[in-house]
Amino acid sequence: MEKNPDLPGSATWVDEVMAVYHRAKDSIKRKHTELERSRLKAGFESELLELCQPYVGVKISPERVLAERMTKLIGELFSFVGNPEIPSENNAAERAVRPAVVARKISGGSRLTKGSKTCSVLRTLFETWALQGRNTIDACQQMIVVAHT
Repeated sequence: MEKNPDLPGSATWVDEVMAVYHRAKDSIKRKHTELERSRLKAGFESELLELCQPYVGVKISPERVLAERMTKLIGELFSFVGNPEIPSENNAAERAVRPAVVARKISGGSRLTKGSKTCSVLRTLFETWALQGRNTIDACQQMIVVAHT
């Protein structure tokens, strides 16, 4: 929609897609049985596929890329409807990686593949230990001891 503001059809399509998502989010506010959640999930998937189908494979359509991506990932897009423990958005995941992205931008990143991989592994270890409430120094020492035994 942002890349094609002069195409009112694109804006309408985006609004329709977002309406399906918002209805799905609203549906989880109420208590449902597992069967009801499963049926709701299937219904939202069907609605979204119906909206995407006209654009799949149409190279000149600006909606094509997103429509094809949603079609490919349809089984995952409404997981939050089927399972109330799954959040409807990925804000927590995005907040978790933000410090790494900011640090990479400030430092200019690593110019070597090996350096980038090492940085990623270390960041993953330290952030996992922090989420577990572990002392990072103790966890590092424990990992070194285990590696040498």
